[in-house]
Amino acid sequence: MKIKILDKKEQPLMYRQELSLEVEFESEVPSRDFLKKQVAKATKADEKLVIIEKIESQFGVKKAMVVAHVYTDAKKLETFVRGYMKKRHEVETPKEEVKAEAPAEEKKEAEPEAPKEEAKEEVKEKPSEEKPAEEKKDE
Repeated sequence: MKIKILDKKEQPLMYRQELSLEVEFESEVPSRDFLKKQVAKATKADEKLVIIEKIESQFGVKKAMVVAHVYTDAKKLETFVRGYMKKRHEVETPKEEVKAEAPAEEKKEAEPEAPKEEAKEEVKEKPSEEKPAEEKKDE
């Protein structure tokens, strides 16, 4: 497998480097994890600071164009990388954020239970209201 760096752009406002790579492979398109390790090795950066933004390959051609971002530190990575990309790369979120999100989820789970009970009570009341109306129709 050959990896060739085609373009390297510094983006100082976003605290990162954007790399355009050409990857030649023999059997299958390499995984994000493998490419992440190779880019970290080529740029001498920490593997946790590398995000593989895009992998484009064409049918029948054993080459892929890859766009990778290498951030200067983990805080900037957390700030600029979108949530779904963090999940793809399994970026660890700080423990404070995880703890803050957990109580919010518990509140959301507790709230829907109350309307369900109210809905059941309403259903019980409606049939009793309909019975007198049916009796009036018979008379």
